[in-house]
Amino acid sequence: MGGLCAEQTERAGEEGNSLRRKSGIPQYHLLLEISLKFAIGKIELEKCQPDEMPSIAEQMHIEIIQPTAQETASFHRLPKLRHKDPFDRMIIWQAIQQPLVLISKDGDFQSTGNSG
Repeated sequence: MGGLCAEQTERAGEEGNSLRRKSGIPQYHLLLEISLKFAIGKIELEKCQPDEMPSIAEQMHIEIIQPTAQETASFHRLPKLRHKDPFDRMIIWQAIQQPLVLISKDGDFQSTGNSG
């Protein structure tokens, strides 16, 4: 994988089903997923480390929206969907709860339309 860290963060956000509200993204989950995948060698980043991504987001005027305690505790209420990935499911749940507009190229996200 080539490119700058910020570009890869953007690409990962697209692959990780980014959510946007004004200039904010609830990508606490994305940052965790990137960090985990980086640690096990599943993804490579050039010119930065995962722990630099929050400051890169800040420089780009992107707010990282943290999940609330209520969103985390009520996550079990998300109906069973085709989507099994826990990171994606939490992003879906957070979008339903806040409410946010969910934008994704992942076709499985369409099945969440009736969930909230």
